[in-house]
Order: sequence, then structure tokens, then C-alpha cells
Amino acid sequence: MKLLKLSLLLTILFSFCAAAHAEVVGRVLIAAGDTSVIRKNQELRIAVGFPVEDHDTLKTGPASNMQVRFTDESIVSLRDQSLLKIDEYKFTGKQDGMEKAFFNLVKGGFRTITGLIGKVNKTNYGVKTATATIGIRGTHFALLHCSAGNCGVAAKDGLYGGVSGGIIAARNRTGEYQYGSGDYFFIPSEDEPAQKLIGPPGFLADNLTWQGRVEGRRVAFAGNERSQNGGTDSDGRPNKLTPPPPPQAVIVTENLCAHGAPCVLSPPSFTS
Repeated sequence: MKLLKLSLLLTILFSFCAAAHAEVVGRVLIAAGDTSVIRKNQELRIAVGFPVEDHDTLKTGPASNMQVRFTDESIVSLRDQSLLKIDEYKFTGKQDGMEKAFFNLVKGGFRTITGLIGKVNKTNYGVKTATATIGIRGTHFALLHCSAGNCGVAAKDGLYGGVSGGIIAARNRTGEYQYGSGDYFFIPSEDEPAQKLIGPPGFLADNLTWQGRVEGRRVAFAGNERSQNGGTDSDGRPNKLTPPPPPQAVIVTENLCAHGAPCVLSPPSFTS
């Protein structure tokens, strides 16, 4: 009986130690609206300065948004009604070949400016989605997975993306497709080739005003977010996320349809 009690005590102590030494991989810069982190099957409400850990899932509800700065100086800006899982993240503070950043976009979308991870070795960074896996070589890009009408009734289901700087590589079962600054694309499924868009679809831009409440005070965020908590949670560095270009009223690809003109993915009557 004593041995059993001792074993249980050691198990509990080990669990507490493991939790106490969980690796913090980033901190929340913005938490506006219904925002949370799913950690070990528990959903935790978050606020500015909240520590993000490896294997967390970032979650936003309707009319909500979240921004996280990771330890490699990358920034992820999650739009409303989204789920982004951190599959594996490792960064020791230097590029030693062991750094890794792998994400899974389960639902919704985000935009990001990448940090040190992936700049030297592009295989150390990836974003998995339902239709393709995205790799980078140091860049600023946006992704949005549309399904069940969440991007508007006229928008076709699939992955939409745009690149503001650098290069990304989108890969699925049909091959690999590279896109550079100013490029926009659509991937309908993992078994269909990517299609380059003539311009950005209107729903790809996050139209939220980046406003929220921190400790009962209304806070507006306009490109240079600051934590309101002070101390070690404060971060006044600019987020460097540049605004997207004006959206297009009609989503048109560079691919030619049977009639010889570029294919249209959504008609002018589309509403976001």
C-alpha cells in the first residue's frame, strides 16, 4: 500500500513538473472578441500577454481575431471563426538546423509574416491544409480555407491564398506550385491543380477593425499593437503586417475555359 501511494505521489509530482516546464513558443499580442487556446483537451480563455505553448490550438469565434508573436519573431494573425493547430514548434534562439515550425490550418484562415524558422532551410516550415501543404522561404502571406459557404454563397470551396512578400510553395497530389509577391491562388482540393488568380478575392482580406477590450478598456489596433498589461508581457514592436491590396469584385483565374476566356470562380453578385 505504501509503495502504491508513493507511486501515485511521484506520478502527480511528475505531472506538475511537466506542466511547469511546458515550452512557451509565443505570446498573444491581440485578443479581440471570442478567443481561446485549446490545450490538452481544455479550452482556455486568453488575453493579451497569454503564453502560447507547443501543440496548442488557437481558436477564434465570430467577429473575433487574435495575433501571436512567436519566439523566432514570426507573427500570426488569425481571422474570425478559425482553428490553427501548432503541430510542432522548436526554436532555441538561433538557426542551428534543429528549428521547426509546422502548423495545421483546421478551419478558417490567417495571415503571417514568417520569422527566422524556414529562412535557411525551407523544409523546417510548413502549413498543412485540407487541400495542400504550404512551404516558404521567408515571406508574408495569407491563407483562407472556404467551405460550407463561410466565404459567401458564390465562392467555391477550397484554399485561397495570397503572397505579399517572398515566395511560397503550395504542394498537393498534383504537384508543386510556386507563388511570389503579388500572386494570388486557389486550390479546390488535394487532387486538383492550383489555379493562379488575376487579383485578390474580396474575402481574403480580414475586414475586422482590430478593436477589442483589455481589462475593461476599449483598445484600437492599427498596425503597431502594444500589450496593455505592462511588465514582461509588453511588446511595442511593430507587427509589420502591411494592409492587403484592394479586393476584386470578381474572382478570375489565369486559366482559360472552353470558351477561350479566363475562368470565373465567382460572379459579380458575390457578397462577403
